[in-house]
Amino acid sequence: EATPVAADGGAAPVAIIRILGASGELLALYYDEGTLYFERTGTVDRTAERADLLSNDGRPTDIGLGIRFDCFVRVTLEGVSVSVIHNGTSYSAQRDADRAWFGQPLHFNAGISLASKELVGTAKVKFYLLTVPKRNSSDRSSGVAKKRRLHLGVPGTRQ
Repeated sequence: EATPVAADGGAAPVAIIRILGASGELLALYYDEGTLYFERTGTVDRTAERADLLSNDGRPTDIGLGIRFDCFVRVTLEGVSVSVIHNGTSYSAQRDADRAWFGQPLHFNAGISLASKELVGTAKVKFYLLTVPKRNSSDRSSGVAKKRRLHLGVPGTRQ
């Protein structure tokens, strides 16, 4: 129905997917006025590294509110990748795994998490389908979160 705005009237990013470990948030996928990006948080120094989802020709996402898109998140021992398919175009970003993640149980959270407590209005996200594939014997990500498949959209308009 609506997305929140910062108290100063500026854009307010909304985390729609988060991966949490024993040391806190390790990754968050943000929706920010049509742009999708993820931040991978370092577990030692707690600095966030931003990765914008881009098409093969370098264009960022431009997905309006209420528009449906497919999202795929994969975490392995080698790294993390997030990809989105919107109107037949694939957007993606990858980063190496933070070694401090290894051995931690990971928790996958699909929902809304606001980036700031100083927001005006509400946020709403609609998940159409959540699929968690079964682990198979050839999977090398033992002890690490498996691929998660989401069909999601952010309904509503900014008011």
